[in-house]
Amino acid sequence: MIGALQWCVTLGRIDIHSAVTTMSSFNAAPRVGHLERVKQMYGYLYKVCHGYNRVRTGEPDYSDVPIHNYDWSHSVYYNTKEETPKDAPTPKGN
Repeated sequence: MIGALQWCVTLGRIDIHSAVTTMSSFNAAPRVGHLERVKQMYGYLYKVCHGYNRVRTGEPDYSDVPIHNYDWSHSVYYNTKEETPKDAPTPKGN
């Protein structure tokens, strides 16, 4: 039953992903109540069987977003240098 729910997640039912991964961690040694939880997940899928994911394929319009040019000379990373150990061997290439 868990394997079928994992296929549902693979096919696009991302809304049950966290519940399925939690239940699959108990797949080797199930305890009392785990079967009832899995049945509840199947009931949820039956109840919301017409759910779908929408995917926008068009390129978004960012023309109204202002472009900021930052001055990094006032940053803590301005004018930094790489620290190399004093006893490091000379590199043999790039």
